[in-house]
Amino acid sequence: MDNERQKKIEAGKLKLAEFKKKRLKNEKAKKLSENLISSTAQENCGGNLKEKQTTEESTSMNNCTMKEYSSYDTNKDNAVDKSSAQEGVLQLSDESDDSVPFPEEAELVSLYDQKIKKYQEAICQRDVIIQQLSCRLESAMNMNQAKESAGNQEVQNLKEEINMLHLQMKEAAELLEKQKSKNEIQANIQ
Repeated sequence: MDNERQKKIEAGKLKLAEFKKKRLKNEKAKKLSENLISSTAQENCGGNLKEKQTTEESTSMNNCTMKEYSSYDTNKDNAVDKSSAQEGVLQLSDESDDSVPFPEEAELVSLYDQKIKKYQEAICQRDVIIQQLSCRLESAMNMNQAKESAGNQEVQNLKEEINMLHLQMKEAAELLEKQKSKNEIQANIQ
């Protein structure tokens, strides 16, 4: 039972560590993606301004074509920036193993630590109780064995006495038989 509980405690600790690591990765990935998206948006705003200036300077015939091209080009750049940001987030989440706990995680960790300590204290108390009960059981068994051995000795003594009495009765019966047969012989002689 102790091994099972220790395994459960260790499994709980591992799950807690995995939870912390996963949460940290998610938080870092979220912050990184927000930073990348905001920087991409700032770059795109500057790029759109330049594109507007170039499209306004173009001739009226090419005006529609240039605007469509520039909006297509901007959308393409946004898609590329978003995909590269997502790749960066994934790489960071895979590479980051540092565990800097956030306030909610710190509270959760302290709560689990308290629960684990209470559980370990309960296990220690249980072990003490088991040890006390084992000592009491052992002393009771020793007393019982002492009583049984005394009883067994008494039974053995009684058996020996009974055997001696049987032997004496047998000898007395044989003696009576001998005397009876002597008396019969003497009675026949007389």
